[in-house]
Amino acid sequence: ANAEAAGGSLMLQRLQRNAHCRESVMWLVHHVSQKDRNHHFKNHPVPLLGQHLAEEAQLEKSPYWLCKSAPALCSHAQSSSSCGACHVGSRDSPPPANPPDDEAVAGQPLWPTKLPDSLKMVLRVYIRNQTSGTMIFKDEVVKDYRYAQGQQIYTHSATGSSKGCTIIMENATGTSNTWAWVRQNRTTKCLKLWQDLTLIPQEFVRTSGGFARSGQRRFVEPSTGEVHDSWVWCRANKEVCYYEDVRSHAPVYYSPASNIIVETYSNFTPTVDKGPVQLPDECPDRNAPPMYTDNAQWELVQLCKPLFGNTVTDNFVV
Repeated sequence: ANAEAAGGSLMLQRLQRNAHCRESVMWLVHHVSQKDRNHHFKNHPVPLLGQHLAEEAQLEKSPYWLCKSAPALCSHAQSSSSCGACHVGSRDSPPPANPPDDEAVAGQPLWPTKLPDSLKMVLRVYIRNQTSGTMIFKDEVVKDYRYAQGQQIYTHSATGSSKGCTIIMENATGTSNTWAWVRQNRTTKCLKLWQDLTLIPQEFVRTSGGFARSGQRRFVEPSTGEVHDSWVWCRANKEVCYYEDVRSHAPVYYSPASNIIVETYSNFTPTVDKGPVQLPDECPDRNAPPMYTDNAQWELVQLCKPLFGNTVTDNFVV
């Protein structure tokens, strides 16, 4: 990718710069403690990626040309953006590269099994040490998907970095809204964060683009030791991959960001639809303006932090 940028146009060089900027933010957030970050940035400006960058707008208009002329750079630009990979309302996430060659093994279905209309599962977030390969536990989230109600609810562990924060994404009214709230000291604080982010589709791998079958692998969940014989689908860089258990057809693993951030899934349970989750009374209503208006990458990584008076990024996963 660096070689393609060095020998390419100014637009290609800026796209590669932006991808490195995103990766640098990930390393800063996940390998430097919050205490050290706060100490450093008392006296130094926080580097931010510019919004609505002209070169990324050009990428949106002509992805085929870019991925054909600079395939490694295109893959790097795509994999450096994690949030928009799932929530396609993100405005500054490059489109996926063309899928890799199909590497299916005998019996592997073309796509993962469609998620049920109503389900719960446990998501664990890990950060992979790029030197040792060790996966460092970051947070645990209970995911509650209610597709018939147009809602997805994410409840963070009380002991994790998001301190029990709950996030709900809803598009039941035709306009997608996202709220976050937390209850502390008998008081509930709720913020409306975004509009116009899509819910994660029931057939995410098929509909998000850029994936192809990549065979069969064995995966061991780091915290529980659960062993999964899994079908695998990957994007062209072979770092963004999705695993599904061969026998149960439940999601097992997903690496949304250049194999640095890793999500694992367990306790996958189809549920009976119990109707919509009601917002706390303290939440702004559905017609209220959101806190963030651009749906850009720097906004999406904030997640629950504004509830605690802290805009330093910490988690990249709702």
